[in-house]
Amino acid sequence: VLVAEKETQGAVYDLEVLGGKLVAGINSKVMMFEWAVKDESARGLHPLCGHHGHILALHLKVRGEFMVVGDLMRSVSLLQFKPGTSTIEELARDHNANWMTAIEMFDDDTYIGAEHTNNLFTVRKNADAVNDEERARLETQGEYHLGEFVNRLRHGSLVMQPATVS
Repeated sequence: VLVAEKETQGAVYDLEVLGGKLVAGINSKVMMFEWAVKDESARGLHPLCGHHGHILALHLKVRGEFMVVGDLMRSVSLLQFKPGTSTIEELARDHNANWMTAIEMFDDDTYIGAEHTNNLFTVRKNADAVNDEERARLETQGEYHLGEFVNRLRHGSLVMQPATVS
């Protein structure tokens, strides 16, 4: 059953949910929509805020109030939703020119990306930096040649977790 639809100014490449709101990678923008019901005939998705500055926002991952964006040509950027002001701010960016094919968040500070030349890399938020310029840069933690094209990364474990005995 179709509940709502929203016309956008471009192609929607990825969708995620953040705090009950819908986050969409639409061409060069990351847009946040909220569900609003004014009356029975006027309900739907309404734009709340957005962030510009990408070439093509292909991949999105969300954790808490943080969003990681995998751009077609501009690697990875870290965004934060500010609920008090209903804005999305860029906190940091990887300044390497990686053509992204997949991204995932290990935790609030560490992210992994796959790029088109069959490599994986990890970056970390530089929260301990002494100035704003260094804090705005995602630091590369590791680079790995996989030799295989990756189009999806999933958060999880490859080993079974032991059952807790109570």
